[in-house]
Amino acid sequence: MRKLRIEPIDNTQDSRELQYQEYLNARCRMKSYEEFKATVYANLVSYKEQNITEECGSYKGIEYKEFLPESYWENDLPAMLFPGIKSIVSDIQKSIYKYKPHIFANKHVASSQTACVNLFVPVL
Repeated sequence: MRKLRIEPIDNTQDSRELQYQEYLNARCRMKSYEEFKATVYANLVSYKEQNITEECGSYKGIEYKEFLPESYWENDLPAMLFPGIKSIVSDIQKSIYKYKPHIFANKHVASSQTACVNLFVPVL
């Protein structure tokens, strides 16, 4: 995965401007939202296959790599949670601050609710 942040070698205004222009002209720059979305999904599916399972899940009778198998659907915690926060989220789910997972939190790799939990729990 390429870096999105520009880290200048020297800190002059000219070098930062040159690096920024090179970044804008780079061939690997995202061309559209659809390309960005495809890249995100590819990375999420890759993570699922490397860290959770290589099995596909199905939705309305069609198998998709983006879906987790049915064996993960009834878990207490979403499979796509970052391993470093699972114990914290487990404690949250046992407290008065328990949240209700939405229907695809345990089914889809791109659950927005799971993404928010991964993003904000470490900050809390």
